[in-house]
Amino acid sequence: MIHTVAESSDRYLALSGGGWNAHSSHAGLLAGAMDALAATGKDNNIDNLLGQVKKLSSSSGGTWFSTQLSYVDAFRKQFESRSGRDSYTTSGYNGELRKIFEGLGFNADGSVKLPP
Repeated sequence: MIHTVAESSDRYLALSGGGWNAHSSHAGLLAGAMDALAATGKDNNIDNLLGQVKKLSSSSGGTWFSTQLSYVDAFRKQFESRSGRDSYTTSGYNGELRKIFEGLGFNADGSVKLPP
């Protein structure tokens, strides 16, 4: 018998690769999904959002993100509060990386100009 997606209760999650850009995108998507979960009045935790996911596939930055999400409690917990999600993006890990990348450029000789 062939099962369509509508007939199956299995949930799968695929996280794309792309290094830091993918990691940042997945963090933003998770933060938005957690905001949407909170808006429904459900308990705002990762297990409520992803508890029905049966299998995960990822590569590169998606693997980096999913590994942190799976095995680092402090990383998970910051997404379970609105202030933690916002802090991660603005002044936390993603915010600090953004500052570094914004400061990069190229010198006239083609070498990379590092931020001060």
